Amino acid sequence: MRTDTASVEPNDVAEQETPEREFSTLEILERRNHADAIKRAQRAEVSSEGSTIDTLERINHADIVKRAQRLGISTEGSTIEIFERINSKEMEKYKY
Repeated sequence: MRTDTASVEPNDVAEQETPEREFSTLEILERRNHADAIKRAQRAEVSSEGSTIDTLERINHADIVKRAQRLGISTEGSTIEIFERINSKEMEKYKY
């Protein structure tokens, strides 16, 4: 039996208490997708808080807003509303 008192770091205890396990393919892919979404959010200068889907929706909205601004279209409203205005302008441009 060991009688000396060794200092144990909190992470060491957590690692001892949590048995290591292999992650499923789905878990690995979800983590990679989330990490990729966070990087894309940083480039798009939008919040990366919340779920992967929430982050991707903000990225998509920012992209649509930028397209609308380049075309001189109002950026008010939802992503779909802005996108519909972009499509209308494109249709007019090509006389459809």
